[in-house]
Amino acid sequence: MLKAKKVTRIMSVFLSINSYRIVLYQVWSVSSLWIVPIVGWHHFVTGGRRVVPPDVCDTEYATNTALKIITSILNFYLPLALMYALYTKIFVEVSPHSVARLS
Repeated sequence: MLKAKKVTRIMSVFLSINSYRIVLYQVWSVSSLWIVPIVGWHHFVTGGRRVVPPDVCDTEYATNTALKIITSILNFYLPLALMYALYTKIFVEVSPHSVARLS
């Protein structure tokens, strides 16, 4: 229980409860944007005409490299970097306590 309180206190340094909720909402909103290309790519790019034949199992945006790179950065690498930063901060904060407890 003590560790959970410590981690919560570390997070409260960064964000208040209201700003935490706003950030959480923004993260979920941005991460749900992947549904737009899947559902409506042919409407936005080709004017409603499907390029991939119906008997082929492929996405309409399979050849768009820029979209794949941008979505991979926004949906994977950016959250990964944020997680590394936060877990490093937690590790730095908790490690002196664990060393003191072991000795």
